[in-house]
Amino acid sequence: MTTDHSTGAQGDATAAPQGADAPIAGRLLTVSEAAALLQLNETIVRRWLKSGRIRSVILADDAGWRITEAEVQRLLTTDRR
Repeated sequence: MTTDHSTGAQGDATAAPQGADAPIAGRLLTVSEAAALLQLNETIVRRWLKSGRIRSVILADDAGWRITEAEVQRLLTTDRR
């Protein structure tokens, strides 16, 4: 069971960051993996997750946030300021 961080909706492992009807685009990355790809500190990535700047999926059982590769690519191709 996952929780869509952007809406608070619960669903199965195929729940998407933009809503339960959209499929997940690409592999799910941990905060650490996403931070490394974005060349950012994990604290900044977590801050962006909490503010909604990064769309994510929260996994059940305290597994934490997961960010799609597509979301990381979106951030890499847009202004990160």
